[in-house]
Amino acid sequence: MNLPLVFITQKKIGDALRAIYRESLGGAAELLFAADGHDDAARAVAEAEVLIVGNLRIELTEDERGNLENVGLIQALTAGVDHIPFSTLPAAVPVAYNPGVYAEPMAEHVVAMAFAAGKRLSGEHAAMRDGAFNQFAPTRRMADSTCAILGFG
Repeated sequence: MNLPLVFITQKKIGDALRAIYRESLGGAAELLFAADGHDDAARAVAEAEVLIVGNLRIELTEDERGNLENVGLIQALTAGVDHIPFSTLPAAVPVAYNPGVYAEPMAEHVVAMAFAAGKRLSGEHAAMRDGAFNQFAPTRRMADSTCAILGFG
């Protein structure tokens, strides 16, 4: 039985993620990992029915991207696809992505950066690194402060 070929183009991939791919797709597809450095990577690009990509621009050459006539789907692991050079892909290849996948960690990061800026952590850290620490200097309280987030999304 010929299974469809799924080519995972990421150059670095851990054992845990490999196990997830194998558990999820192993019985339904032949999996080929670019990270394994196979000599048949060119075959994978030409024969793959599905590509799972991290950053297509880095993981495949322009020539390889032009040789994807057999691909029925490119699944990007990223939240957006603005890094994908669509002009180098066959026109009929659908590209899927993961909108919102990083929404929670990005929101947490924004809140952390807002607090760090409000508390002037960078400047205080630099002063302490230089040996200046005034434990009696007034500190900025965040309670009852207002924060505006501009350009969300």
